[in-house]
Amino acid sequence: LDNLETGKRENLEHLRGDPRLTFVEGDVSDKDILKGLLEGRDAVFHFAAMVSVPLSVEMPEKCHRNNITAFSDLIIAMKDMDIPLIYASSAAVYGNRDEGLRHEDEIPLPMSPYGASKAINEIQAACAAKVWGLDPVGFRFFNVYGPRQDPFGPYASVIPRFCHALSTGRRPVIFGDGNQTRDFVYVRDLTSILLKMCEKAHMNRGRVFNLATGTSMSVNELLILISGIMGSFVTEERLPERAGDIKMSSADITLLTEAIGRPAFTDIGPALSVTAQWYRDNYRN
Repeated sequence: LDNLETGKRENLEHLRGDPRLTFVEGDVSDKDILKGLLEGRDAVFHFAAMVSVPLSVEMPEKCHRNNITAFSDLIIAMKDMDIPLIYASSAAVYGNRDEGLRHEDEIPLPMSPYGASKAINEIQAACAAKVWGLDPVGFRFFNVYGPRQDPFGPYASVIPRFCHALSTGRRPVIFGDGNQTRDFVYVRDLTSILLKMCEKAHMNRGRVFNLATGTSMSVNELLILISGIMGSFVTEERLPERAGDIKMSSADITLLTEAIGRPAFTDIGPALSVTAQWYRDNYRN
């Protein structure tokens, strides 16, 4: 289920004809669509949201509708169902902290409507676990990357922006001094972790886990790495830092490891090579 506001139908082309997939174009806030889709399911994975920090600053009301109200509608629709609900929270709930690893026990200090909406989602889910006995498990996604991420627009993520710029001979843009750090997790690794937790949702219901690798790098270091992989070295363009952007971001994944075992993460070099090749194939001049 996707309203395609930011997604693209062509991202599913490689799955055309696969009997395991049924795609419905619609909105998670449409209660009639939701009711029909939930019947007979074994689990629900909820990732629908306004995911851009800068856009949430510009459009806080829309962020509230998409991220908080829609999640409430989903929980209510599932309140009598005995199936797992795996949902996306975000590292944005932490806000700016001192250097060091972020741990789930820290009090949320979001710096944006987006981060605040995800902190509220966690409270909504914990409440649903207590009141209706639902099995929701949340994941604070750090910086997820991989093929098919949209590189366009002022709200695009850093890895697709860099890969697209270097594929097309444009100058990659860095906001601020580039020393801000991010914990990057490959989308295939993320998917594997979510599926493992789905099998253990009941014993972890109402909990929230960091989903990241536990290591981080600066945006400046990231650009050097991607430039080397792509063999394209273009002088970057520096712009002022954006409202709501976090300085340091790296995760403690102890709780996740205790719950499902130590995840096997793909090294960032090979994962970025696969990602960069997709942008070369699809956007190169």
